[in-house]
Amino acid sequence: KAEPEDPPQATPDPPPSEHKLLAVRNLPESASRLEWFQRHTSAGKVVQVFFFGPRGSPRSAVIEAESPRDATALAKELNGASFEGRNAKAEVIDQEERRRLLQ
Repeated sequence: KAEPEDPPQATPDPPPSEHKLLAVRNLPESASRLEWFQRHTSAGKVVQVFFFGPRGSPRSAVIEAESPRDATALAKELNGASFEGRNAKAEVIDQEERRRLLQ
């Protein structure tokens, strides 16, 4: 006797990310403190900011968000956003990439 087949299960959406860090590149010179990100973002809470790269070039930062969900939301909000004529590039990163960028 054949067993009835289970109906196909919907695949759940993957979790946002397990990482709370994101790298943001091509920021304007005015992006120099945590407060800048607190003023210019609304998608998630920014806990810490670490700037990297040579002075005089477009500013870059590693941001620590309060949660992985916040990091994903912030990356989505910042990626492609225009600030003072610069289009930011943002992506969620892991600890290994953070170490590489900040060394």
